[in-house]
Amino acid sequence: MRVLRFLLLGLLLASSALDAQVLQDSIALDCDVFRRKTEKRAMVMLSTWSALNLGTGFILSQQTSGWESRFHLSNALWNTVNASIAISSLLRMREERLSGNLVAAVNKLHSAEKAFLFNTGLDLAYMATGWYLTEASKNQNEIERRDVFLGAGRSLMLQGGFLFVFDLACFLSIKRINGFYGKLLEGLYVGGNGLGIRKQF
Repeated sequence: MRVLRFLLLGLLLASSALDAQVLQDSIALDCDVFRRKTEKRAMVMLSTWSALNLGTGFILSQQTSGWESRFHLSNALWNTVNASIAISSLLRMREERLSGNLVAAVNKLHSAEKAFLFNTGLDLAYMATGWYLTEASKNQNEIERRDVFLGAGRSLMLQGGFLFVFDLACFLSIKRINGFYGKLLEGLYVGGNGLGIRKQF
């Protein structure tokens, strides 16, 4: 697919000037396809992680005790949210129509980049909260309360750590695509024959 993309862009660059609408539609469609492909791959990964945690979490919470039971239960409960996000996103992508509008395509790309960056900040907050709960568990006199704090805290650190790596990887991937199309769009110009691309040698 990547070869096809560069072949398409190579054909665009080979022309000194192209019809404005054809050029915009081609770039917009290409941009939308790769954004959605990246997001779909990310949501499949998130749903796989969620299924793994849901499957093991509920089972192991019944087979263990103390803070370990709370840890596995927290993992399972946390991933009910992750699973719902992943499934709803995949369903939305199935319904999404690629408009071929260049402005809309670029805006969606920027929105996706900002969303993943924002999520990395949330993930750091999750890990910090997990660390706080883990430390607070040491000051709990009641064993049950200590187990809740310790289990939930370690679960938050694990889930936050995974999501941080996940969101950061998605952000960097989207940013790379964004940078590619940003450079491409910088080369656009309006000439007498319509919209074209400046060729650089």
